[in-house]
Amino acid sequence: MRRIIAVLSFILVLPLAIAAAEVELVLTNGQTVRGEIVNEVGGELSLRRTVATKSGAIVSETSYKADDIAKRTAVKSAAEEYPARATGTPDTAPAQYSLAVWCRDNALADAAATHAKRALVLQPGHALARDLLGNLGWIEREHVWVLESEWLAAQGLVKYAGRYVTPADAEACKAYDQVVKVRDGLAAKVAELSHDADADAIARAGKDAAAKATAAKQATAAATDATRRAADLDKRLSDARSAKVAPDLLKQLAEQRTAAAKAATEANDAVKTATKDAASAKTAADAAGKNQTKANTDLPELRTKLAAAEKAVAAAKLKLPPEPKAPADAKAPAEPKPVTPAGK
Repeated sequence: MRRIIAVLSFILVLPLAIAAAEVELVLTNGQTVRGEIVNEVGGELSLRRTVATKSGAIVSETSYKADDIAKRTAVKSAAEEYPARATGTPDTAPAQYSLAVWCRDNALADAAATHAKRALVLQPGHALARDLLGNLGWIEREHVWVLESEWLAAQGLVKYAGRYVTPADAEACKAYDQVVKVRDGLAAKVAELSHDADADAIARAGKDAAAKATAAKQATAAATDATRRAADLDKRLSDARSAKVAPDLLKQLAEQRTAAAKAATEANDAVKTATKDAASAKTAADAAGKNQTKANTDLPELRTKLAAAEKAVAAAKLKLPPEPKAPADAKAPAEPKPVTPAGK
């Protein structure tokens, strides 16, 4: 079983940079990992790995026990190793895609994009290469792959909730989402207080408390009877022993006394449970009554605010940009489909 301690100590988004010198570890479970040595303390080796993404480089640290490392080899940095890999990689779609993945996993974002695009030239339908480019922040426009950030700047657009819109339209969408959030919060609060103000619910809580109080009284009466019976049998047994009655009769009385004592114990335990249930039900009924009073006080103002929020949502909706159609060449799989703002 794998005994590697793998703790993700942090994840940062950093500007993409050339990776430092690395080591390659062959683990006892057959896995091969590589990364920059962070420290080596207490029989553990910590490696730092950097992976390219559209937002920058994601940096993570993982620790490995010395006993789990079968082989350790110093290797060149990814940037130093890349030229030889690029030269030795066949010019086929699978090979170019594999090299693109290696570059991505070693924070060589530009090289990763270059080889993913080459894989698409060799095999236009290569879905994995498209995904990789999309995850690195590239989009296809008029059959040309461009960085999304550069394309947006050139078009004077920004991206909001998966849509390409003007800055003014983005602000309108943002304002709409904000008022929808306020409206939904008020609606949830009104629903909650309406439940608290429900007279039937209050009545049910009161009936439940009364029923459990009655059950507690009945349990107390039953426990008193059981305790009295146990005490009576205990006295009869004591008298029988003093009178030196027949052994069979003594045995019978002793068994009856034992059974009665057990019944009394169980009855008293039942009293504790019933009393606790009755107290909880009364607390719930009292709280329901207080909640009802507060709800009846707060609901009118909240309903007024909710009505105003509904009007604000309607007004903000009028300022939303028209529903766009996806561009015919927007084929990057990693890109979300155009959507309307939340709550529309």
